[in-house]
Amino acid sequence: KQWYQRRVRGERADPLTIFFLTPPSLIIPVYQFSTQLSEKFAAFSKGSSMMVDADHPLALTESTRGVVVSNFTSLPWSEAQVYMQFCDNDNAPFPNTVFIFVAEKSLACDPKRPDRAVEEVIVGRWRGEVEVETIEALAARISAVAVCIT
Repeated sequence: KQWYQRRVRGERADPLTIFFLTPPSLIIPVYQFSTQLSEKFAAFSKGSSMMVDADHPLALTESTRGVVVSNFTSLPWSEAQVYMQFCDNDNAPFPNTVFIFVAEKSLACDPKRPDRAVEEVIVGRWRGEVEVETIEALAARISAVAVCIT
């Protein structure tokens, strides 16, 4: 709500991050919903929207206002860690942008604590490659809003 109010007033807003965890059987509808949501936010800010995945790397421009990162956990750490900077609130190079991350989770996700489920998936993906504290910092930045799809 605060992000929306700042945008309505034409003020700078920190990046808004949303992380969807979904079972594989619902991945297509979640991607479709994420894309529509990104496009709505981008249109509201008179900007553009884009999809990022392993085959289409991040290429933000000044007009980018909506980004969907599909299958986030398939990215190598070298690409995933970029979002630590892009989603770093006060220091973000692209404020007023919505970043929507999507990842599959096969096991049950507690809808009362989706933040824990997101952290579990992200830490589990890069544990052993990177220090856990660094991965947890990434998880905190990219999942201001965590959602478990069941």
